[in-house]
Amino acid sequence: MLGVVLFGPLAEEIVFRGYLQEFCASCVGERMGNLATAGLFGLVHGASYALPIAVLGWFLGDLRRRHA
Repeated sequence: MLGVVLFGPLAEEIVFRGYLQEFCASCVGERMGNLATAGLFGLVHGASYALPIAVLGWFLGDLRRRHA
């Protein structure tokens, strides 16, 4: 249970906000990189949850971008 509640989301954040967002930002710029990462983040969580999770991913990515 601890793995699902703590380690799963932590691993997602490291992958999406740590590596993928930096890569996308270097390719298409910071704002579009954040948008692309948020879209992928939403799609990974399934079609029925894609939009709300993508919005959450955009918000978290924007926080990371602004506050490093």
